[in-house]
Amino acid sequence: MNIDDLSWTEIWNAMRSQLACVTKILVLILVVAVLRGDKCSAARIYLSNSSVSPSIENPSLNLSIGEVASLYIWIAPDAGATVNGLGLSLRATVLGAVNVQEYLVYNPMNNIIGLNRWDAVGNGLFNEGNLLVSNSNAVSVSSATGINPSSVFLQGDPLAASEFGVSAYLHSKVDFMGQTAGQTDLFLQVGHGLITVKDNGAAENVQFGAGDVPGVSGGVAGATDAIADATIVVSTSALSADLNMDGFVDGLDLGTLLASWGTTTTPDMGELDGTPPVDGLDLGALLGAWNPPPLPSASSVPEPSTLMLTGLAAIGLFARRGGVGCDDHVDRH
Repeated sequence: MNIDDLSWTEIWNAMRSQLACVTKILVLILVVAVLRGDKCSAARIYLSNSSVSPSIENPSLNLSIGEVASLYIWIAPDAGATVNGLGLSLRATVLGAVNVQEYLVYNPMNNIIGLNRWDAVGNGLFNEGNLLVSNSNAVSVSSATGINPSSVFLQGDPLAASEFGVSAYLHSKVDFMGQTAGQTDLFLQVGHGLITVKDNGAAENVQFGAGDVPGVSGGVAGATDAIADATIVVSTSALSADLNMDGFVDGLDLGTLLASWGTTTTPDMGELDGTPPVDGLDLGALLGAWNPPPLPSASSVPEPSTLMLTGLAAIGLFARRGGVGCDDHVDRH
């Protein structure tokens, strides 16, 4: 049949039939992709300032110089995904703004399975240039360990939580100390160890933070740094030298610092510049923030003459009362 012999109606019907066929194919491809679990990421790894709420991401942290505060790393695997290897590093954009006092990878026992979350963990190295934490590792060898969103894993893990549709595992804690005034952004990235996320037996992607484009798992040097995973602002504050937190920097704080002289200790005991031991630099920081309580006003302190007159009046009153007592004694006899 020649196309010239077809009417416009017949041509339109033929084209509509072809379009319907293409639509069905596209829908079928989409359904297969969903069933196979082809997602943009199989696990999200992010920072939070909460150790109990997995729904808080991309936090801001405000520190004074010498002050210590914590951020927490959470892992939220997608349905069907299992994280059985995790190598992490944490990078700062500004060198020297903060340092890491401690980094701790949690490895709790699952109360239902009776096994630890990981077969082995390593906290990694701290404060190597811009890498505040480098090469922290957590490894799962057994098929019964690792992290996945199944109810057995979530309910049995004491450090797992679900909130607002987010199910996640508390992975680690980072303790920061403010060093110099300024602001630095933090970015999670893949460490030297592999990040292994399995979804239906195939390696999948991992996403750092709420806004990053997923980076491919399996040892890639980092993720796309589209949005900072956290921000820390360090300020110079007189209260950083207020060791006993009474609102003043005075002799009590100075005494605490001198008692810690030459030792490696915490900011509340006199380590104000973050570089042990307690020494002249810490003393200088405290004296520079000196802020004693105000002296009593002159009106509240009696003049010496007032004190003398008050004392004489009291003596006279005492003597008068004593005289009355003597007279009464004589009259009764």
